Amino acid sequence: MSFAYYSSGERDEETGEYIKPERWDHYSESIQGSMLKQSKEENPVSIPPEFDPQYFRDKQNSARTDSEAYDWLRYGQYANTVRTMFSSVAYRFYTKYSQNIDELQLPEYILQSNTEQDIDLLAKNLDNSEKNLVSQFARNNRTVQAKINKHKRLENLQNYAVRTWLMYHILNHSIDIPLKNSLRFKAVYKDLDQGNQLDLLRIYRGCKILERNFRIYLRPTFMENQGHYLYKDVDISRVYDDIVRSLGGITAKQCQGILSSIRPKLFQMKSENREAKYIMNFYHYFDDIQRTIYEIKRIGAEWKESGGWNIFQDSSYGDDIDVYLRGKKYKTFCTEVAKACKNYDKMFIQDVNKVIEELSFALTDNSSAYISSRLD
Repeated sequence: MSFAYYSSGERDEETGEYIKPERWDHYSESIQGSMLKQSKEENPVSIPPEFDPQYFRDKQNSARTDSEAYDWLRYGQYANTVRTMFSSVAYRFYTKYSQNIDELQLPEYILQSNTEQDIDLLAKNLDNSEKNLVSQFARNNRTVQAKINKHKRLENLQNYAVRTWLMYHILNHSIDIPLKNSLRFKAVYKDLDQGNQLDLLRIYRGCKILERNFRIYLRPTFMENQGHYLYKDVDISRVYDDIVRSLGGITAKQCQGILSSIRPKLFQMKSENREAKYIMNFYHYFDDIQRTIYEIKRIGAEWKESGGWNIFQDSSYGDDIDVYLRGKKYKTFCTEVAKACKNYDKMFIQDVNKVIEELSFALTDNSSAYISSRLD
């Protein structure tokens, strides 16, 4: 696939008119010219217009106030740090995760990036640039988002930055974004036959596990939780899907599409195959079972530290829902599944037994906390 990029336009601040840019070829000469002025030794390469330093210099020079000029100065510095980190991180990221990097047709500015650069240092530089940008707009009680709303190019630049941070965190294993699951499932999915009952269940299993991954790790607060406050309002699921799509993996939207397409076949199989019905029910509740295990452990740890009365009824499920009893019911359910399907496909039974083990540990380890909290 190609990484050729075209800006989708920009809103004019004064008239509100939406200005569509000319095609990429138009930008090539001006970008190359500005880069040659910066350094005669640097080979001119085409870069996305969002990174064009001349654009920010022109905006700075045409600013009507000193404050506006400094806005564009900070944005120019920000664009430069985003470009430097994005190109270096992107090269390493796609070298590591793509099966054939040559097929991706990465642009020259990425291929010519300095792969020896310390990406942790680049991350610090970008973080500092983001803080300077936020600080500049906070001086007069303004927001970066308000500026972005007036300039589509700045919105595109921000999306590059979010993409950069996501790739950086995945490379550093500092977050558990389910990239490998998306890639592995795509590789398995293409070889599965929906006409085969076991294969159909494998597809359902893969979708439900991937669906859980997306729900846990691609939350609206993800960037803010990682300390990237500049992007707290950015929908990272769209940016993440772009990354997954570029690698040929299963996106969140595609996962939902697969589930929708196989539901009629699953419904029919459920009415015909008792074991398959148990397995489908297990994966239907899989995400909620994991949530219950998490809540039992969390509340048990809080009780050991601070005590409390009936605290297992104070979970994310809401008032008057005893999460410990919920866990016991799920353990009974999973035990029934394991018994009914003991001679079924091993992959599914391994999943069931693992969950039973996790439930047993959570219930046993927190039984004292549960009993004591009800007696206080």
